[in-house]
Amino acid sequence: MTADIDIKKLSQLARIDLDETTAAELKGSIAEILSYVASVQEVAGEAGAPQAGRLRNVMREDTDPHAPEAYREALLREAPAVDEDGFIVVPPIL
Repeated sequence: MTADIDIKKLSQLARIDLDETTAAELKGSIAEILSYVASVQEVAGEAGAPQAGRLRNVMREDTDPHAPEAYREALLREAPAVDEDGFIVVPPIL
């Protein structure tokens, strides 16, 4: 296979529409592109996949929750409009 056919096939697989001019430009630099991809794969291969022992839960325990409705009045004072039942009034979207 020539480089033209490889570039056209890769562009079809990637669903990229290449014209003849762009394909010709890529033909000259395909070796550099593949070399760069190989060097990225080398570095990525050294990092390796995370091991199960290194994984941990990053969620904190809810050890000191605030009292129910502790901030309710302060939050409602900041709302643009509040109805008689204490709900924030928002404009209809539909």
